[in-house]
Amino acid sequence: MTTRPHPDPEPLPLRIAPATAEAWPGYLNRTARAYRCEPAHLVAPISSRWASRLRRPHLAACTAGIAMTDDVAAATARRLNLRVEEVQAMQLSVHHGLTVSLDEETTRAFDPVSGSATTTDLRSLGWIADPRRRRWCPRCDPDVDRIAWAYPWAVLCLAHHTLLHPHDADRNGDVSASRWGRLHHTQARLESILAGTRGFSRLSPRDGFVELLAAAEVLASRRQDILLEASTVYEPWVMADVLPAAFTAVETPMDRWPEELDVLVEGKHRGAYLAAVLQKHGSSSPFGLRADLTRFAGEPGHFIRPWAKDIYLPTAHRPITASWSRERARRLLPRSMPEHLTVPTLTDFTPWMSDAHCQVAAAQIAHMLTTGACLKDACDDLGWSQPHQVPLRRLWWHLESTGRFGEYLHAVGQAVHLLLDQPMSSPAPTAEHPPSDGDGSPRPRPAAPRSA
Repeated sequence: MTTRPHPDPEPLPLRIAPATAEAWPGYLNRTARAYRCEPAHLVAPISSRWASRLRRPHLAACTAGIAMTDDVAAATARRLNLRVEEVQAMQLSVHHGLTVSLDEETTRAFDPVSGSATTTDLRSLGWIADPRRRRWCPRCDPDVDRIAWAYPWAVLCLAHHTLLHPHDADRNGDVSASRWGRLHHTQARLESILAGTRGFSRLSPRDGFVELLAAAEVLASRRQDILLEASTVYEPWVMADVLPAAFTAVETPMDRWPEELDVLVEGKHRGAYLAAVLQKHGSSSPFGLRADLTRFAGEPGHFIRPWAKDIYLPTAHRPITASWSRERARRLLPRSMPEHLTVPTLTDFTPWMSDAHCQVAAAQIAHMLTTGACLKDACDDLGWSQPHQVPLRRLWWHLESTGRFGEYLHAVGQAVHLLLDQPMSSPAPTAEHPPSDGDGSPRPRPAAPRSA
């Protein structure tokens, strides 16, 4: 069977208008009922492969309502008397950049004509419910499915304040009205983020939903002893216990968390489990939960992934790693960068860090610059223990998030040049030794000009 759609299928005689925020699988079923036929009959003129897969629901489940290529959307719109924009608006891909990330290859994999995606592929997209389990509101139009209900965290119909079916009425009957109220408020906030009318306070929508899943997974494990799977639809009482707290964790800096959220970072190493789950789900933002774990002042920080042995400077920022300089650097570089080379040039990058911490971080960076070593080897060579990695980790996240990391490394490289008295192989201008005040103590030199 061909995996390309027929470009000019015969239009149906009627137009069935989509409902607001309607999901594609429900719309296709609703249109088929209006014509008193099966969905496969509607799409057969577009693609025989699509029709064949619809007759075997276990094959078509994961290629229904996720994404469509442009040519399939155009053929579908012609067949059903819709606009292409209306067809695409019923696909989950309308939330690209919010809850899912779809490139051209991924779109083809989930396309109903050419795709062969499985539930494993679906789980890789993000926090999306298994499409084989339909949910509905008994007070809404029974034939209409909402696109927001494709997410496991959506367990309520916000319009009618009712639980989506199916659910366990007895177990959910034990939940207090105040807990349902908090869940309703949280789900409404998340749906407004999907609609583009609000956002997460500290994160982009995509990063926010990734961290929300990570926090919910840890809370479900520790509060309910449940292993939260990204595609599984759980009972509403589970979301009532987990989702509002997870949203609070994502929105609120760790040092302002309410006491009940401390369970998120309990363990042998505070936050180790949460850090691992964030990494599993692909959290890489320098803000949000990951930043909390890195910058939380009262913690040693050595549990933060990536581990020190995996942290290297980018190759583009290793200007003095010639073999003849490595041994010299190991012999001559101090455990802490001298103050006259740190203040004010390097401390100006991190006004929120103490001078002492800035000196320790600069010494570690200097060692990595000159030897090409990882952070662990740099600390071992300098005689620093694991807690002394914290200043550099905090500084690294901060400078990367503000786009000044390369500028900082250049400034450290100038300081290294002064210590080793060797020409730099980078094109940066040469710095001079700071002048003396006459009593032998160096006078702080002015800040070096920064690159644009």
